[in-house]
Amino acid sequence: MRISLWCCSFSLAVSVGAALLLPISTISNEILHHYPRSWYVKWLNASLIQGIWNLMFTLTNLALFACLPFAYLLCESEGFIGAQRGLLPRAKETFVTLLLLSALVLGITFVLSAILDRDQGTISQLYNIYSYHLPFLYSCVSIVGVLLLLACTPLGFVRLFSLVGDLVTRPQFMRDLEEEHQVARLEEESVSRQLTNYRTARLVNMAPLLADGQLLQNGELEEYLEKNLNVAKEKVKVLEKTRSRSQWNRTLFWPSAFIILLGLTGICLYLVSINIMLLMSGWRELPTHTANFDLGQTSLSALGVLGVIVEVVIIGYLLVTSIVGLYSIPVINKILPKPRDTPISHLILNCGLFVILSSALPLLVKVLGITNFDLLGNYGKIKWLRSYVIILFVNLVFE
Repeated sequence: MRISLWCCSFSLAVSVGAALLLPISTISNEILHHYPRSWYVKWLNASLIQGIWNLMFTLTNLALFACLPFAYLLCESEGFIGAQRGLLPRAKETFVTLLLLSALVLGITFVLSAILDRDQGTISQLYNIYSYHLPFLYSCVSIVGVLLLLACTPLGFVRLFSLVGDLVTRPQFMRDLEEEHQVARLEEESVSRQLTNYRTARLVNMAPLLADGQLLQNGELEEYLEKNLNVAKEKVKVLEKTRSRSQWNRTLFWPSAFIILLGLTGICLYLVSINIMLLMSGWRELPTHTANFDLGQTSLSALGVLGVIVEVVIIGYLLVTSIVGLYSIPVINKILPKPRDTPISHLILNCGLFVILSSALPLLVKVLGITNFDLLGNYGKIKWLRSYVIILFVNLVFE
């Protein structure tokens, strides 16, 4: 159990690093662009940033294809038949199962690469795991992550507006909350008194109760009163929660939060619309790898520092909306982590989803044209980034 938790912690740390990769890189480029001769930032250069990108690419592959499968298989293993119980027999079975699974995945990857790219499908490529199979396998995982982000992000947009509506109070310019609270309390007391009298009397020949145009018989009276009592209690609870909030919350915070969310969403849609027009007109190239990238030579935004700040905020906003939208999906909502009540298998699945989403986030942001930062290292060598049809399809679906 402890080894599996270590693997999950490592994978979660990798996902956080992958999510922060692009914002840190864009901020570093802007710092070097404005302070090229400062001794305090001499250690910050293109070689360091590219090395970090390659390291994160390697760690992401390690987390997805080694640590998380090992953690899951270790939890499910019991040791070979006839072996003694303990950690060592379980570890042996896990290693053997993982080795067989790796051979199966390697074979499937070789067959797929031979079908999709016949010129590269030679027997020599079968042994070229690090420089050929891992980028190709990660390319398949990355496009799955981008498609998952396309499904989660719109749900996250809608869910965030709902959460803001639940957490803050709408303006109450034309309402008297004290009067509404008193009326709701009186309604609750009235329904509670009716229910108490009914339970006390238990009259067999009680007259039917007329409600919503229907006659309710004696057996339905208690259920009907209990339903009305629950509705009255919920109304009182909502009004008490509203009364407990400050006047600033009621009149200022809700419009401000709504405007911020609407502004961020509008900026995302505007940037994607501009990117679609530039792609269709041929004025913007595909987000492929650029070998001659030099950090700090030019600013990534025409607005300078303000534009870079907006890009970083938009990237963080997309990350938040994708996570919120991820747990809005009914199937994935069942594995939502709960404090002190999360099975280890659900924890491993959540870490895997986080790694996929965070590692696909730089690709999605670059594909959507939200940033002009060139993907470095093996991130920029992903093959589907060279397909005009896929890039345009992703932009249109997001829009």
